[in-house]
Amino acid sequence: MLVHGPHLEEVFAEQHRPHQSDLHALKQAADRNARALPLHQLTATAAGQLQCVRDFLRARTPAAPGAAALTETRDYQ
Repeated sequence: MLVHGPHLEEVFAEQHRPHQSDLHALKQAADRNARALPLHQLTATAAGQLQCVRDFLRARTPAAPGAAALTETRDYQ
């Protein structure tokens, strides 16, 4: 099948090689739509959630006789 029409480079010339400012705006829009956050904020949120889970489990799980308590935590920053 032979398709006739304008070349894509003619119709979408502006999008073919976008300007640097357009790329920056596109990346910002993508991050905003994905609700992306800086890594330090994501790791702080994850650490807080992990502590909530630990607290929940600690409050509901009886300690076994002679069991050692988990005191070590990792710094993911």
